[in-house]
Amino acid sequence: MRDVEDENIWIEEKMNVVTSEEYGSSLQEVNLLMKKNKTMRAEIENHEPRIRSVCENGQKLIQSGHPDSDKFNHNIQDLLENLRHLKEMIDAR
Repeated sequence: MRDVEDENIWIEEKMNVVTSEEYGSSLQEVNLLMKKNKTMRAEIENHEPRIRSVCENGQKLIQSGHPDSDKFNHNIQDLLENLRHLKEMIDAR
């Protein structure tokens, strides 16, 4: 559960950057923002295996019949949805 919370916090931090309404007012600023976007995209791609690992560990607990399986499943689905939304937002940016 703690790992899922940590990953959601990480996603939330990235989402704050990705949803910024700053678009740049000069070509130089726009180019800088595009480089930041590219770096952010790479960071998300590099971090995704960690999120997948957390989800796999949660699935193992669910499959072993853990008493909180329903809660684990809900939290895992939320985490994956948050990751999907973050990827959509970075693409839109």
